[in-house]
Amino acid sequence: MAGRQGGSSLPEALIAFLVLSAGMVVVARLQTHLHANAEIARHRSEAVHLAREELEAMRVLAAPDAASGVRTFADLASASRTVADSVDFHSNTQYRIDRRIDPADTAALKAVTVTVDWADRRDEPRQVGLPSFIGGTPPGFSGALSAQASPRAIAVLRGRSPAIPVGALDRRDGSSVYTPAGATTALVFDNASGQVIARCDADDPDPRHCTPIQALLLSGWIRFALGDAPEPALANDPALRLAVVLTLRDAAAGDSTDCLVDMQERTVAYHCAIVSAGGSWSGRTQLVPQGWVIGNRPTEFRVCRYSADRDDTGAIDANIEHPGEYRRVDGPLMQQNFLVVRGDRDCPQPVPIAGAHADFRTVLHQT
Repeated sequence: MAGRQGGSSLPEALIAFLVLSAGMVVVARLQTHLHANAEIARHRSEAVHLAREELEAMRVLAAPDAASGVRTFADLASASRTVADSVDFHSNTQYRIDRRIDPADTAALKAVTVTVDWADRRDEPRQVGLPSFIGGTPPGFSGALSAQASPRAIAVLRGRSPAIPVGALDRRDGSSVYTPAGATTALVFDNASGQVIARCDADDPDPRHCTPIQALLLSGWIRFALGDAPEPALANDPALRLAVVLTLRDAAAGDSTDCLVDMQERTVAYHCAIVSAGGSWSGRTQLVPQGWVIGNRPTEFRVCRYSADRDDTGAIDANIEHPGEYRRVDGPLMQQNFLVVRGDRDCPQPVPIAGAHADFRTVLHQT
């Protein structure tokens, strides 16, 4: 009589298969859950970063009040904008940034809140909010527009050079990309040195598609005092549309300039990247009006520049003093600021600033 053969019956095999399948489903669902949580965490980190950047921008743009001399925030209230994901360039995630100022607070201290909203891959709404305070420090102590940059090495602020525009997005790889609204070109900055290291298409800032460059930075702010008695420390009128052009002197083959402008409600920030084969550049900046005219009539406007005799030579002759013509610039220049006034008004003259090395003034630049 033959012996019995060992093995599993069909029901036993089916039960084992069902148990294995259930385990695989659980593992797959767990993996999907972990991936979704990781993505939410990354989006939350990016939202916190954007909220911090917006808070810093609010501190920079707070304008001084004409009566009290402290800063006011009416031009920053109820503002919002939408930005794309700066970490994953192939992501469809859009972040909506809203900033709010509590009108109930005093003029000397304002409570501000920045909220960032986005939708995750399941289209569920997510939000991060950062509350903070902005003090109404007089502009003479905060530096405002008249503070001039030092030609010496500048300290790194929170991991990034102060030369990097406030609105530049940190790529988390030691660089930041700056793309003003409406611009066709994006600039990439080295976070440590603030030097411009690449130029990109604004619609495709993927690092793999950017052109490496070694460029020097020229940047500043443009404000507007279009009333009867313009005061450069109190300029807070709505911004006029414009472009900035930097004309190089004695340019060599391969030298180039890219000037980006960031139009805001009451200010315009500009950043020029200058590529020079000789390591330095000379030239002159000019504002190009869009929809308005430079001239001497009441319906026209003239351009003044903020300047200061920082080295007590009796003349505006150093590049950091914002001269009419730059000569042999071999490093970054920041806070090269302008003021636009009505065409029949003079450029405001000496502006005493408490604690400053010298009186800052505006001089005629374009008329």
